Amino acid sequence: MNAQRSRHAAAPIVVKVGSESADFDSPRAREKLSRLAFEISHLITHVRRRVVLVSSGAVAQGRKAKNLPKDRELTLEDRRALASIGQHRLMSNWEALFASCNPPVLVGQGLVTHAQIESDSSHSNGLMSGLEGLWNFGALPILNENDFATPEEIVALGKWADNDRNALLIARMVNAEHLAIVTNTDGVYRHADRPDSRISTLHAARLSDEDIARMCGSGKSKSGTGGMASKLTVARDAANDGIRAHIFNGVDSTLLEHVEDVSSRRGGTSIMA
Repeated sequence: MNAQRSRHAAAPIVVKVGSESADFDSPRAREKLSRLAFEISHLITHVRRRVVLVSSGAVAQGRKAKNLPKDRELTLEDRRALASIGQHRLMSNWEALFASCNPPVLVGQGLVTHAQIESDSSHSNGLMSGLEGLWNFGALPILNENDFATPEEIVALGKWADNDRNALLIARMVNAEHLAIVTNTDGVYRHADRPDSRISTLHAARLSDEDIARMCGSGKSKSGTGGMASKLTVARDAANDGIRAHIFNGVDSTLLEHVEDVSSRRGGTSIMA
């Protein structure tokens, strides 16, 4: 895909929030999520942008409902059940945040199978039609994996896929202008063990796998399936597709600073083609 392909001025924005960031019980995280909701509301109601929110967190919400510790190993059946228990709790939290915006924003839930989006054009065309219907009503589509009905999604997430790449598939499908990944880390660091080495802009063409390994160290997030290496790899692939990618924590830099006025942002990282 041509990295310099032309895009409509009102091309969609895809925002991805992972399990650790979608911690509605944490006062600091809830404050960040409230700000994110306000900014998405602003983009939808005042700027007339089409936005898709890809939100992880159903399994994490299910863990909390069952009071299961984060370090407990989960079977496939466990994860399917917890996703079902937690999904409506996840959506209720998002619905409450967007209802408190001024003006409030309606939300619509979409449970998707990402393998079909990538390989099944009829499935992706049907999903795109559903998104258009929500956008026509001024509503925000909130997408998550259909873990309960399609256990293959969970198996894939544990092996070769993660929620960051799922967000990239959605961004490609809707021909997005921006892919904004919200993380608990303030952007990207040149060296994983040096907090003073944060960089504001990375050029995708210059970012090798070895660079990513050096920047990220080791380990994945505690609640999710990704990690900074996943985010950087996905952001690089997005940039090479002509999608403007951003990694930021939503506190020191915000969504609007990245997608509207990049020059003013105080923190976070943008990936440039």
